[in-house]
Amino acid sequence: RSGLVAHQLRYHLRAYGTMPWLEDHVVALILRGGWSGGAAADEEPFRLGGTPTQDLVSTLMQEVQTGSHWLRGYPSDILVGRAFHLVTAEYRLPLGRIRRGLDTLPIFARDLSFALFHDLGVAYAAPLSSPEGLETSARGAAGAEVRLTTDLFFALPLRLRFGWAWGWGPGGGHQGYLVLASDP
Repeated sequence: RSGLVAHQLRYHLRAYGTMPWLEDHVVALILRGGWSGGAAADEEPFRLGGTPTQDLVSTLMQEVQTGSHWLRGYPSDILVGRAFHLVTAEYRLPLGRIRRGLDTLPIFARDLSFALFHDLGVAYAAPLSSPEGLETSARGAAGAEVRLTTDLFFALPLRLRFGWAWGWGPGGGHQGYLVLASDP
């Protein structure tokens, strides 16, 4: 072996702006990506695709929520490469501030919100040169989500996301989902 090790650089930028007509309505712009390189045998490629398959009971038992960078509206891992970039734009608005529990059950509902979103993602093989085939690997999606923030057992914060997405690029389609995951 040449002694070259795998390396990876990731970024995650977020910007939020309130709407002048309703201050509790927010536009969110999220930009994520990464580059990797080094020895191919040691390198783990980046994967972009739809919402993950999730067993809600197992997720609750293990107290582990899934990540939140997905290209909704597509099958899992539709884009794989040594580099990826994902842009998400969302219009978020509150539906209700519940702030109550269910009798004596150890669950406390906090907020119910709604989001309209648009995702645009790309993954490619050559991370440090010009992105070859960028125009054929880019995928976009649009959709909507209802999100419920809760506390379980008075200490475990959970975000339940129920959504629908339409992937408008090659391999895309309609996708409904229900997952426990943080906001994008």
